[in-house]
Amino acid sequence: MKEVWHVSDSPQRTTAEAVTQGLDLSGQIALVTGCTAGIGMESMRVLALRGAHVLATGRTQAKVERVCQAMPGTITPLAL
Repeated sequence: MKEVWHVSDSPQRTTAEAVTQGLDLSGQIALVTGCTAGIGMESMRVLALRGAHVLATGRTQAKVERVCQAMPGTITPLAL
């Protein structure tokens, strides 16, 4: 029988950094939408922190570039 994971099984207050600890994404490319706020911004930050080259998208080039400047790693800002 297939093992099922439930959100309620995860520890409370788990962070993206904790979940990806030890993960090496060097040489990988990640496309992240909505990178100027919320989940998209946090996803972009942690993927770049773990070594991925992130293609970060948002509605306006200026806003995407502003957000990307404060992030670690290799990030290419794109407006869609």
